[in-house]
Amino acid sequence: MLGRNVKQQPPFGAVFVGAAIFVSVTLFNGERIARSKLFVWRAFKCCGLSSIAILLAACGERAAFQISGMAQGTTYHITVVADKNAAEQAALKKQIEDRLSAIDSALSNYRDDSELSRFNRAAVGEWISLGTDLYHVLKSSQDISAACAGVFDVTIAPLVDLWGFGAKGHRADLPGADAIAAAKANVDYRFLELDKTAPRARKNHPLRIDVNGIAQGYTVDRLAELLSAQGYKNFLVEVGGELRLVGANAQSLPWHIGIEKPTDGLGDVQQAISGTNIGITTAGDYHDYFEKDGMRYSHTIDPTTGRPIAHRLASVTVIGASAEYADGWDTALEVMGPERGYAFAERQHMAAYFIIRTDKGFTVRYTAEFARYLH
Repeated sequence: MLGRNVKQQPPFGAVFVGAAIFVSVTLFNGERIARSKLFVWRAFKCCGLSSIAILLAACGERAAFQISGMAQGTTYHITVVADKNAAEQAALKKQIEDRLSAIDSALSNYRDDSELSRFNRAAVGEWISLGTDLYHVLKSSQDISAACAGVFDVTIAPLVDLWGFGAKGHRADLPGADAIAAAKANVDYRFLELDKTAPRARKNHPLRIDVNGIAQGYTVDRLAELLSAQGYKNFLVEVGGELRLVGANAQSLPWHIGIEKPTDGLGDVQQAISGTNIGITTAGDYHDYFEKDGMRYSHTIDPTTGRPIAHRLASVTVIGASAEYADGWDTALEVMGPERGYAFAERQHMAAYFIIRTDKGFTVRYTAEFARYLH
């Protein structure tokens, strides 16, 4: 009997690395927080009350407002430290949702009319003009792929579908070795050619692209870009658990974030971190997987083997200058695993935090660059 476990609403109708911010709250060292793989640490120390309105008045915080909704099959939450009336907030929300819609139209592989789907249907050798969003994501993805020898690879779509994590949905049995080899033969980032002068792209081999390993980070960065262009200097953007922190929070302090303990349910906080002007994302194997004959099969697939990862790395959080950078690299490090991924991150001076399963629970490792963010 094969069963599928999905703990979150999937972005673009698919499964992204990252998790939605859940409504539930918990306590960590006496502070109230929202729970997710990455979630905002609401620092309510001064009052200890559950009403945000009362806290803002009693604690003397700067004025702030929140915008939230559904996008890409998941949720988004934005906190802006500014004093704006209802009409101004509504106007900003429309701009945000228009931008989200445009990104979805470009990057979704669950919409037949998206730019990505049209490219996936294109003939081998045919140059296809690309919009800014899709070209940027493909260029960033190719750069990461080249730097990690293809451990991260957006041409992985045939394998994602084969293992039942794509648009076609889950499957009733495990794929055989021949099917895996056939799908893997069409997976190689070097089959994709980009021309920045147009911009445009073409396939040099039959391939299909899935950008779910980086697209939410890209989306977060574009929303942050929109807010900055509007003159906002202090805000947090979250899409499906991937984050961008800019400026300071309502208490004029760095933003406080919690990393979720990687358990099947709504987990406790594993580690609190703080920072500003950074992107933070997490890749994990515990929110979307299936089980068969006592074996667990993660949605994260190693393009070099054609199979779901099978090591003990439960999650990896990466901090970088952008959420897009962090999102692509957390996927790559998750595929590499706890030993190779950690060594690679240290050599590249990445800020990365690894949560590793043991027979007794979990252990953690983090790079020297990550240490300064620990709270």
